[in-house]
Amino acid sequence: MCRRQAGGSQMRSSARQDHITVPIFMSLVPLCAILHQENAGFCTDNDHTGKRGKMSEQDKPTPDISSLFDAYIYRNLIRSLLARKQGTVIFLPEHNGAVLLWGPSVFIGGTFSPSNGESVVSLLADSGSPRYLNLPDERWESFIKRTFSDKLKDRYLHLYQSDFTNVTALNVDIDRIVPITRDFMEKHLPDTELIVDELYSYTDMEDFYQNGFGVALVIDGVVSGYCLSEYSIDNSLGVNIWINEKFRGAGYARNMVNVFLAHCREQGLTAYWVCNADNIRSNKVAVSAGFVLKSAMRFWEV
Repeated sequence: MCRRQAGGSQMRSSARQDHITVPIFMSLVPLCAILHQENAGFCTDNDHTGKRGKMSEQDKPTPDISSLFDAYIYRNLIRSLLARKQGTVIFLPEHNGAVLLWGPSVFIGGTFSPSNGESVVSLLADSGSPRYLNLPDERWESFIKRTFSDKLKDRYLHLYQSDFTNVTALNVDIDRIVPITRDFMEKHLPDTELIVDELYSYTDMEDFYQNGFGVALVIDGVVSGYCLSEYSIDNSLGVNIWINEKFRGAGYARNMVNVFLAHCREQGLTAYWVCNADNIRSNKVAVSAGFVLKSAMRFWEV
């Protein structure tokens, strides 16, 4: 996934529109300005729904929040966001449900009920546009389709998983592909900030150094591409890749992915690649790099 929308999935957005993947977590083109709630933590204030005030301590749900989102094919991204307290979690009136807001994306978790449905509608009415609704089951889909019948656009995500048997030897300028380490970042090469901008799923740079991984493409002293972990949790991570348009078609993207996957293989990590189903370029790169399509999931633009 990625924030530079041309290639990733629906989850995040930015001013640039030329990414290959995610995400996790980002390729619908174009996207409007988004509600960005960085490090907002967990919200138990149901004034968002217009239904009730703050929950008391005894009202707060006790089950593991992440289990409410187990229906999603990219649940590892959601688990990473929850673990790092990224985005905003809003508990629904009936405590078997919650909403995770992350950029323009709305992840609904848990069981449908009329009360929970009304709360989600109120929340969407108060939020920006567009919003990308991710729904866990058919009851939620049926309710949302009835409620927003004249506004919905249905779309699909593809989830690919790494298959290390197809990692091939590098054949293009390996010396231009370097690990994204603390020493590398402290050189402050031109366009290094593009990498920093894409580490939004980590709490800070130290979190990335300790738990993430990535490589940069450096041409003539300028950061001209990167392949990095969009998120990382429990020995899994998401792929976020971008390459400057001037250098596409020369094999750099494939070779950055090869280096990335070689690291994953050595460390026993599983890599996931998520992109919109209609993003031809991103799907082709995933397949050519040896990723295997595991699943597809519907989401809704409203």
